[in-house]
Amino acid sequence: MANVDGMSQLTSDKLDKNNFHAWRFRMTNFLMGKGYWKYIEGENENALQLPERNRTADQVRAYEEWNQGARKIMYWLSVSIHDNMIGHIQDAKTPKEAWNSLVTLYETIATCRFRCGSGKAYHYLQRYS
Repeated sequence: MANVDGMSQLTSDKLDKNNFHAWRFRMTNFLMGKGYWKYIEGENENALQLPERNRTADQVRAYEEWNQGARKIMYWLSVSIHDNMIGHIQDAKTPKEAWNSLVTLYETIATCRFRCGSGKAYHYLQRYS
């Protein structure tokens, strides 16, 4: 059966030290195509907290929808990276936080490769992954 939504491509080409830019491009477009990029941009982060009292049905629905979308994204991120990278996102409270953690790590490595040479970048990745 053909892969309609691109998920198998994301899981087969997992993020590593050599493919960050391609991974980011694919994952960005995957999330945009699914309508979930707003979670990475930080929209509706207030939906993660419900008032302790006097909750309305709309507030509960918004919370449940946000939480379900956030869990999907966290799952998609987790299956698109190698298992040894899970530690960089497992404590993230939001998809935006998880995304920013990965982007910061890999942009730092890419910058180090460019400025320091690939050997130092490799040691940096070994130390922080």
